[in-house]
Amino acid sequence: ELHRFLHRVIRGSVDRDALTIVAGAAAWAVRVDVHVVARRGNATDAAGFAAVAALQHLRRNPVTTERSGMTADGDVEASPLCAVTPLDETADAAPVPLVRVPLSVTVALFGGGPDATDYATDDLLHYHAVFDPSDQEELAATASVVLSFDRHDRLLGLDKLGGAAIDHEVLLDATADARRRAKEVHDVLRAELLKADRQWLDDRVASLRRAAAGDAGSAAASGGGGGGGGGAAAAAAAPTDSSLGGGGAALPPAAVVQQ
Repeated sequence: ELHRFLHRVIRGSVDRDALTIVAGAAAWAVRVDVHVVARRGNATDAAGFAAVAALQHLRRNPVTTERSGMTADGDVEASPLCAVTPLDETADAAPVPLVRVPLSVTVALFGGGPDATDYATDDLLHYHAVFDPSDQEELAATASVVLSFDRHDRLLGLDKLGGAAIDHEVLLDATADARRRAKEVHDVLRAELLKADRQWLDDRVASLRRAAAGDAGSAAASGGGGGGGGGAAAAAAAPTDSSLGGGGAALPPAAVVQQ
């Protein structure tokens, strides 16, 4: 169930057309690996958050392309074969193109029963909604639903995880609460991504300064002229979870993040 949910979320989030390097010849392949290290409840939300965060933080280095081979009539430019070489230029690294940023909110509902069937009245109070349920709360819940929202508070999907039938009034009330919860989580994710980007920039500047200082020290020791310029320093922004492949930008069945 978790695998199917993540697969559907990730496939609908990545702009696969924008992953094309050379039409019909080469494209970026994006794979997200999610490892659940401790399952104490609400694995769906945790895995989805990790996958979306990893996709937003991932960067693709620029590449050079060169046609290889030729068609039967000797046309090199029309050859379907293409050699792609990633460049170690992290300053020009581009993010993975996303058409939306979905985050899920799991709601466990408790209560209901034969004495709480008139949902048009205060009998709604017989239901209690719990967000981020633990494993024991998941087992004890009358019903559970997973609602997905984008960063603009739009509802992208709804999955019912079993349990008793849910009246539409109860579902509407739970959706409104889940939308507010999703906005809070989106704000947290946005803040953490900005913090990570600033940290990456600080690390890159420090690395360039160390490289410049090292070049200057080497020139002085050898009796050379002025100080050396800063060389390009490789940062950990290369898309190590991506690979270059031909034929298209289809995502594999497994969706991904290590948390």
